[in-house]
Amino acid sequence: MVFLCGLLAVLLAITGMSPKLQKYVIRWFRKSPQILLGIRVLPVVVAVLALIILVWFRDNLAFQIGVEVIFLLMLAGGAYVFDRFRIFRQPAANLRSYLVVAAHPGDIGYGCVATLARLRDAGHQIHAIILTNGRSDDDDVNDLPEKTRTWAELIGCATVVLGNIPVEQADHEVECINRLIREQMEKHQPDVLLTHSLHDADAEHLLAAQAVMQISTHRQAVYGFRSIATTVEFNPTRSIPVGDYVDLKNYILRDYHGQDVQNAQQEDFEMIRSGLNASL
Repeated sequence: MVFLCGLLAVLLAITGMSPKLQKYVIRWFRKSPQILLGIRVLPVVVAVLALIILVWFRDNLAFQIGVEVIFLLMLAGGAYVFDRFRIFRQPAANLRSYLVVAAHPGDIGYGCVATLARLRDAGHQIHAIILTNGRSDDDDVNDLPEKTRTWAELIGCATVVLGNIPVEQADHEVECINRLIREQMEKHQPDVLLTHSLHDADAEHLLAAQAVMQISTHRQAVYGFRSIATTVEFNPTRSIPVGDYVDLKNYILRDYHGQDVQNAQQEDFEMIRSGLNASL
């Protein structure tokens, strides 16, 4: 029995190193760093104890029972933690389609990715457009599309379109940007659009926001999200609680920027147009 406990513990430890498991825990659980640490460390401790018992205390029944009890307590504790910190989905009464339009690959991670995850968990459809390929001076600019697909897969985006317009040429590609946004609007017929605020100092951010306002109809609600370049005129009219998704947001931001937002509990949005009263 001790050998079986040790073997199962080793298998659990190996499973705990799986990137797929890491993404699953980050997406669906609060306190995911602590949970992942427990998944990786506790089975190793049990496996080491089992090995010690088998080598030096094979005939000691009390030690064998002790290891078995520790293993069972670990499984019971894991089940409790998974239930206690699981993110519960709350289906929305009125399902909507959301389209987020961002200038750069990393903008959504900073501005609204936690809100998108929350909306997706409520059953809404999420679509995304990334207009440019990112900053031209980034060493890892070629990795940005893959990172974008990673967060899109994590939060459950139905579609993500990468414009891949060179960022230094964005102001000369207004027609291309407008066509890209128009095509996706016609295809998905979103009820709500999320984009950059009109109170933003970044040229590409403003370009995206202005294009959305030009192409969208009066029936569609438009919200601007906060970015690192929003000005003091940015006046949030809606703050979405995202405490359950902080670890997810930090995971994505570390992937893009090598930093996180620590314990940010909300994401801020500025209503640009109310549309038919479709809200976040």
